Amino acid sequence: MKDSKRRLIAIDIENICKKPIIDIDDVAKARNMIEVLCSPQDHDAVIIGTSGSTNFLAAGIAWSKPLRVYRNGHNGADLALIEKISTYDFETISEVIFFGGDGIYAPLVDEIAQMGIPVCVYAYSSGLSSRIVASVQSNNNCTISIAA
Repeated sequence: MKDSKRRLIAIDIENICKKPIIDIDDVAKARNMIEVLCSPQDHDAVIIGTSGSTNFLAAGIAWSKPLRVYRNGHNGADLALIEKISTYDFETISEVIFFGGDGIYAPLVDEIAQMGIPVCVYAYSSGLSSRIVASVQSNNNCTISIAA
């Protein structure tokens, strides 16, 4: 049923906060920005990825409703998000929104776009990989929004 579909909103919170160690205020500012840009609804699947337990805790205090995932180490948030996103039944998803511009997401963007699901990537120009740009540009139902 079309009405039962929801958006999947994946947030690399450290990328959006532009720093590897975040605090509650950083997450609150990111949340405000994200809410203005895409207005998450209660039925949307919102996932916040972090690369460590301290960031995981800050994200949970500042924004308790979304699902939070984490993995330690380099690309930890990215890998945790990719792993979780891969478990979703995409027949229930109307659109996927990525907040973060890391190239590691490019294969997933391609896969989702090939299913006919629109993908939107929001990223800062300073954190935008050429791989993700190429992926978005090669798929008709993908868009990218770049902040300075």
